[in-house]
Amino acid sequence: MHSTIKVMIVILQSDGGVKSAVLNAVTLALLDAGIEMNDIMISCQVGMVNSNVYFDLTKNEENLSNARLTVSLLVNRNKISFMEFESSKVSKQDFEHLLRAGNKGCLTIYSQLLETIRKSFIRRLLCSR
Repeated sequence: MHSTIKVMIVILQSDGGVKSAVLNAVTLALLDAGIEMNDIMISCQVGMVNSNVYFDLTKNEENLSNARLTVSLLVNRNKISFMEFESSKVSKQDFEHLLRAGNKGCLTIYSQLLETIRKSFIRRLLCSR
């Protein structure tokens, strides 16, 4: 049996990093609703401003950056499911640095997301008694 879930997102305010925030919000909503999934997708945006790597860039940081990478990772398979790279000009070494940072960021967000789900589950369990 196949099912389709339609997700609608309304962005009330944006200060950068919208794509990764939306992807993570959808993942969290599906997990919180108890929807069974084959894997969990986590997204992270990283950018490079003057050779410094920043996570979850603000709009101002996006405008100043010479490279931005949004990467989504299927955590259980450790595979990239989505990647978008925007750059004025960046070396292969800098791209690889951003990619490693993006993967690390995804794993950090994943651990925080799991903790949020655990707390929500415990709260529901205690409230149902």
